[in-house]
Amino acid sequence: MNNIKDMFQQASYKRKLKQMVKNAESTYGKGYVLHEIGRFEDALEKYDEAASIWEELQQELLQNEMDD
Repeated sequence: MNNIKDMFQQASYKRKLKQMVKNAESTYGKGYVLHEIGRFEDALEKYDEAASIWEELQQELLQNEMDD
């Protein structure tokens, strides 16, 4: 029974990571669009937000690696 539980936890974790990547890419894309239309301040905010998501993802991966 533990194997099934572990399998579901791994699948859930992978979905979480994939969603974080999608969010970071989407946020960066929004920043790019804002940059292209000349809204530089807003673009910088989106770029910073995307960088924050990537940093959070990196920390999550490092934490998971240390737990294993």
